[in-house]
Amino acid sequence: MKIVRLFGRLTALLLGAYAAAGPAQPFTDTTAFLNALPGPAGVLAFDGLAGGSDLSGATLNVTGGPGTGIRFPDSVLDWQGATLRLQVVGDNPTSSPANSLGVDDPGNFNSISGGTFIDLGLTAPVSAVGLSFITPDDLSDDDIRLIAGNETASLLVDDRTLVGTFGGNPYYAYFLGIVAGSGFNSASIRYGAGTGGAFFFNADDLTLAAAPLPGTPLLILGGALAALPRRQRSSRPSVRRGRSCASAP
Repeated sequence: MKIVRLFGRLTALLLGAYAAAGPAQPFTDTTAFLNALPGPAGVLAFDGLAGGSDLSGATLNVTGGPGTGIRFPDSVLDWQGATLRLQVVGDNPTSSPANSLGVDDPGNFNSISGGTFIDLGLTAPVSAVGLSFITPDDLSDDDIRLIAGNETASLLVDDRTLVGTFGGNPYYAYFLGIVAGSGFNSASIRYGAGTGGAFFFNADDLTLAAAPLPGTPLLILGGALAALPRRQRSSRPSVRRGRSCASAP
């Protein structure tokens, strides 16, 4: 009975720990986000694609990490209601060596305007998502939001990094990331109250980390049970009861 009770307690402990995953956390610092990841990260930096590549309705896999695909919407609406297509941009400063995510809007250097909503689908659940926003404009706190796993990360103007200059203007990168306690299948770029058209940006280095495998606690449980000592047989001699037999006639 002790083994049965121990089995029950161990099962409840492991499954309870798995179900009670920690709360989701927002990040505005790249290093803190990477240090909080539950496993290896995959990154989509757009550098392997030609500038101008159309991403409308496309699915691109991250390099490394979970290998999860990111599905881009067929189109997006800017703050004035214009329909635009997402594309790879190759001539703006970025947080990675070459390309970034933008739109087909040459009049604005193919940059995304504030107030454009972007919904990203994921081909498999992940537990963490992060990306950089690059802009030459002056931003305010909460101008950009990242939403995933019932958590929202809001931009902070103090957390920025200079990534280069273009047309004589300095470009800064802002980071937003979320590490959730459970898996999610989508992420969205949104904007704070009153935001719209006041700034332009490009996005880069979309980072994903896989969600914990549902079978992990059971594997741990199986290993723990295998390590339990086997119950020793009783050292008392067994008593064999014989059958009474009637005497032969």
